[in-house]
Amino acid sequence: MRRVLALLLAEDGHTIVQAEGAQQALRFLSQEMFDVVLTDHRMPDGKGLDVIDACTDVSPYLPVIMITSFASIDLAVDAMRHGAFDFIAKPFEPDAVRAAVRRAIDHCKVQRENSLLRSEVHRIKSGGDEFLGTSAPIRCLREQIVRVAPTDTTVLILGETGTGKELVSRTIHAMSLRAQMPFIAVNCAAMPESLLESILFGHEKGAFTGANQAKQGLFEAAHGGSLFLDEIGEMPFALQAKLLRFFTNGEVLRVGAHTPRHVDVRLLLATNRNLEDMVKTGGFRQDLYYRIAVVPLTVPPLRDRRDDIPGLVEHFLRIVRTELNLPVRSITPSALAALQAYSFAGNVRELRNLIERAYILGSGDEITLEDLPIPQAAGEDGEAPASEPPEGEINLREYIDRTERTIVERTLRECAGNQSEAARRLCLSRSDMNYRVRKFGLHGVR
Repeated sequence: MRRVLALLLAEDGHTIVQAEGAQQALRFLSQEMFDVVLTDHRMPDGKGLDVIDACTDVSPYLPVIMITSFASIDLAVDAMRHGAFDFIAKPFEPDAVRAAVRRAIDHCKVQRENSLLRSEVHRIKSGGDEFLGTSAPIRCLREQIVRVAPTDTTVLILGETGTGKELVSRTIHAMSLRAQMPFIAVNCAAMPESLLESILFGHEKGAFTGANQAKQGLFEAAHGGSLFLDEIGEMPFALQAKLLRFFTNGEVLRVGAHTPRHVDVRLLLATNRNLEDMVKTGGFRQDLYYRIAVVPLTVPPLRDRRDDIPGLVEHFLRIVRTELNLPVRSITPSALAALQAYSFAGNVRELRNLIERAYILGSGDEITLEDLPIPQAAGEDGEAPASEPPEGEINLREYIDRTERTIVERTLRECAGNQSEAARRLCLSRSDMNYRVRKFGLHGVR
């Protein structure tokens, strides 16, 4: 039976590890990680219940399917009491085993994701990473999250790169009534329009070249749960109409399909752009904007909560020391003052990267001003630093764009045009860097 099951499940693309008995299975469990375990009830050297108990000790999220020819209500109840996920009687139908394994793997995935989400809830309540601090802006954000999470309304999360918008969305989901259902995140700026449409809404077989089989989109995959659309301001105009259809009647239409499908999904959206300005210039649909801007939450940039920086620095020092097993290091008052005066383009994400880099590359018991790769006074070529605009009347938007272009271009030249390395140095995602290269016409910079 073991070999038959192995062949059956291998055909579905699963990687199979076979144990000849209970004792060998227990050894495997202590040495490797598994997504699902199938065990017989009776084996020459042990019982299936012992395997179930061992799996529970290894991970509370590891599902076990018991297969036996001695099926009885008492045995089924006993197996479930020990923690079995499912119970299959011999002789079994191959499709029944396949379905049970699929359910078990999906269950395992959801449980692990929920565990991570619960950890994130604890982090925000206790103050973790992006949400550490006692400043008024961060306290206000925490309170807003607690109020909006239990509702089922659409939430638009506003904030700069690196402020923690996705963490806000995950926390809202974890504190909602949908917490036990899927949470799926997708970056709308990270892929071309044709691919994004298929990923979000799915496609039918033959809808386009290479569509050899029908495939559900993320809206369908998130049914019952939450779908997080990051960088919603980058969504192509044509796709905005399909998104509006969902808001109108709760339906999505696969690419190449004629019949819409109903889905039950809570949408959480985020952007670092001004959607109101985009509406005025025709870059974003006004009717869609009114649908998604029901409850806007603003994640404050680090420069608006400078009083939180000392606590964040101490937190990251502890994190880096623990994760990398490094000796204890502190930070000098002058270095801390420089961090508090610095305008973080990458916000909390950039702060953490700076601390980790200084901790690893610095020497001595303290992180000094020289260990921090941040401008101290004037920039290169005598330029004023980004945080000090020229005197007199200025156009703020033009000044910000000009400063941002200078920083991005300089970093690209330092990296010989390597956009991935430049994005890493600026604490930007690759899609954010691509957007800025297009925006400022920096394709040929070397």
